[in-house]
Amino acid sequence: VAYLNDIGFSPIASAMALSLVPGMSILGRLGFGLLGTKFQVRQLAIASFVVQLAALTILLTTKSLFFIYIYAALFGISYGALVVALPIFIGAYYGRAYYSQILGIIFPLTIVAEAAGPLMAGVIHDTMGTYMPAFATIIGFSGIGLICAFFARPPKLA
Repeated sequence: VAYLNDIGFSPIASAMALSLVPGMSILGRLGFGLLGTKFQVRQLAIASFVVQLAALTILLTTKSLFFIYIYAALFGISYGALVVALPIFIGAYYGRAYYSQILGIIFPLTIVAEAAGPLMAGVIHDTMGTYMPAFATIIGFSGIGLICAFFARPPKLA
């Protein structure tokens, strides 16, 4: 919201764009669950990361409110899909034996990172006068996620 306000959008338009993200994540979650019965989780995760990177590119390159809403919809869908992908990946690749332990490590780290993200973006903006390093970090992590999903292979059973 602060970034959108900084580039000239009204607080109402900015808040509306933000409100689209969680709403659209519901579609991503339901869609991923439905598509998960027809496609491999790896392929869907790759597609979700590609959509997320496309959404972030739109956010950083547009000054059009229409495209900001497109960004919010795409980002929300991809975020929702990736939320569903994580536990499916763990179950498919590591089975029941380590499922709860892996989720028990990943989810607290994810929550801390998601809570710290806006704070860190604010610190970056206050220090550097721009949000671009924060967005570059988000794009970098999404790119790493894409690479990891691309190269992920189920472990070979002994």
